[in-house]
Amino acid sequence: MEAAAFRHILKHLRSRRHVASFKALTASAGVQLEHPLVTRLYDSVVSDGNWADAECVLQLSADVGLFDEYAREAPAQVTWTRLCGTSADGDTPRQRGGHAMCIDEVEEKIYLYGGWDGERSLDDLWVYPIAEGKWHAVPRREDAVWPGRRSCHKMVFDEKTGCIYLLGCLGVSDDDLREAEPSRTRSSGASGGESRAPTQRADFYAYHTRGDDAGTWELLSSNTEVL
Repeated sequence: MEAAAFRHILKHLRSRRHVASFKALTASAGVQLEHPLVTRLYDSVVSDGNWADAECVLQLSADVGLFDEYAREAPAQVTWTRLCGTSADGDTPRQRGGHAMCIDEVEEKIYLYGGWDGERSLDDLWVYPIAEGKWHAVPRREDAVWPGRRSCHKMVFDEKTGCIYLLGCLGVSDDDLREAEPSRTRSSGASGGESRAPTQRADFYAYHTRGDDAGTWELLSSNTEVL
């Protein structure tokens, strides 16, 4: 029997999970279905569910050049797709820069807060459920804690607590300056007029996405520079 035909038999036996017959024929005929590392990878993933060994096999396969031919014939290509994300109400975040974003990988949601729209800093919070593919503005509760207008701030998501942590801001508009501390402004003696430096704040907030406090902001510190 030709080796090619024999390999088809081996492939059929393994796909039907006749493992004993597959191993017996492989050993007696001295014919391998594929490279030994590929067989080991199949055993690790399909037969044993050993993901740690599967990662090791993949690295070994790369080291010996098993992926080289494929990489040459099918080079990786980066493709960008523009997402509109407009909700049924026509809502979507306006153009901005200096905003902050984070992701809840478990719930597959992206959060966006604030930024600079060219005239002023923003104080809006948006959520983007990836599966749905649409942005939703998070409503601001009356008399509730809210971080306020800001740009160039930092924001991260904690998977363990389900909290979004937001730190600091850099405001540069007149509205931002009125909200900031008076000590953050300075006069320019050369021109005789008032020259204002960008306001910087080190306040620290948490936004709860789970539990009884879900949908609310909490002020953790009004100034993290002060111990």
